[in-house]
Amino acid sequence: KLLVVLGHTKCGAMMGATKTMLDAQQAAQGAAAPGKSALEKLLAGLGPVTEQAQYELNANGGSATAEEIAAHVVKVNVFAGMERLLAYSEPIREKVNSGEVQLHGAVYD
Repeated sequence: KLLVVLGHTKCGAMMGATKTMLDAQQAAQGAAAPGKSALEKLLAGLGPVTEQAQYELNANGGSATAEEIAAHVVKVNVFAGMERLLAYSEPIREKVNSGEVQLHGAVYD
């Protein structure tokens, strides 16, 4: 049996989450913060994966664009989804550990 956590390139939600994270960073630096819509509040929940993607891309002093970060967020979010499944679903974790189920991540274009 196979369980796949699947992401896709050019994901609008990941771009929205990236822009929400970048806006929050600018606001923290004193820039005027735009009002938050309900969608922006939901996208803020993806903050940890967007921050991780930005960190990974900029770790060596780089300065990734929003588009580069959003593209990388897709991959980071797939791995995060796999980690959450294993952390929060005891039945899935047990079946993966026993070899009854394989857990894979993938991204399609």
